[in-house]
Amino acid sequence: REVLDQTAETLDVELRDQPEVEAELCDTIGRVYLALGFYPRSADMHRQALDTWRRLPGKHDPKIAASLCNLASALDSQSSLREAEILYREALTMQTNLFGPSHRDIATTLNSLARLLREEHKLTESEALYRRSFEMRKQLFGAESLEAATSLNGWAAVLRDGGRLSEAEQMYRQALDIRRQSASEAPVAD
Repeated sequence: REVLDQTAETLDVELRDQPEVEAELCDTIGRVYLALGFYPRSADMHRQALDTWRRLPGKHDPKIAASLCNLASALDSQSSLREAEILYREALTMQTNLFGPSHRDIATTLNSLARLLREEHKLTESEALYRRSFEMRKQLFGAESLEAATSLNGWAAVLRDGGRLSEAEQMYRQALDIRRQSASEAPVAD
C-alpha cells in the first residue's frame, strides 16, 4: 500500500505533461486499491482519472465511460449507492451511444447496475436489467458462457429476494451447471 500511496501522490506532478498516462495510471491504481479493500482511496483515484479524462480535448468517451464504471464500483463498495447508481446510468447511456445496443461493456454495466438496484431493493428494475444483460451475454458469448452464468446468478438472487423461490432455484441450478461445465473443460496445467 505504501508504494501505491507514494505513486498516487506524485502522479499529477510527475505526469503533468502527460494527462492521458496520468488518467490511465489513476484508474489502474484505483482498481488495485479497490481489490485491496481501500475503497475511499480507490474512489479518490477514479475521481481524479474521470476529471482528467473529461478535461482532455478530443473524444475520450470510452475512457470516460470506463472511469464512470470504476468510480461507481468504488462508491458501491462504500455503500454510496445513490451516487454509484447515477454514475452507472451515465456510463450506460454513454456506452449505448458509443457501441450501439449490444456490446460486452454494456452487458457488464447492465449487470453492475442490476446488482446495485438489487441492493437498493428495486427488484423490478433489477430483474429487467439482469434479463437484458443475460440476453446480451448469451448473444455475445453463448448461452453456456461464464458471462451468461454470472447474469443468471444475479437474476436468480433477485427472484429469491422477491420470494419467487422455485424460479430462483431453477436459475441457480442452470448457472451452476454452466460453471461446472466450464470448470470441467478448463485445461489442466502441467
